[in-house]
Amino acid sequence: MMEFHISRNARERYQFAESLFSYTGNVVFANMAACREFAYRMNQVRDVQNHPDRAVHAGSLYAMGLIDEASHVLMARYREQFDPEVMTNALDWFAAQVGSEAVDTMLLAFVEQFPGSTVIQGKETPKQWLAGSSDGTPHRDAAWKNCCCFGPPIATRHSGHLMSCLRIARWPKRPCTGR
Repeated sequence: MMEFHISRNARERYQFAESLFSYTGNVVFANMAACREFAYRMNQVRDVQNHPDRAVHAGSLYAMGLIDEASHVLMARYREQFDPEVMTNALDWFAAQVGSEAVDTMLLAFVEQFPGSTVIQGKETPKQWLAGSSDGTPHRDAAWKNCCCFGPPIATRHSGHLMSCLRIARWPKRPCTGR
């Protein structure tokens, strides 16, 4: 099963079914058929009949999912073999460098733009979600991992025409420095 982040704006624009998303807000592709359905929905909205250059291909989505999944596997292996607290320690180190408020701003901006299912459904706010945890993993750690290590930068580097689906719409200017 593969998953990667989809922005709130893209969810609304393409009317994706909530069943496609995990608690962290990642779209989940269990198989190629799911990728085809996802691409089909995007292509309908993007009017690829009249603008074929806007087409999103299921194979590209699947490849992006594989790249993202490989990154997660590598990080999981590192945590298992060397340092189970690497992400928490990295978040603490980063907060010491730029300040806790700047980190909170960055994580909140990420969750607002790439919300999990409970935030999308209005069951909790992005701040409430960040304060929680799932399966023993603090949501702050999950947001940090996806925001800084894996999320949109990996996917968009490999498939520029999918930017409308994966881009970050309104990050604060240099969220860690306030400039």
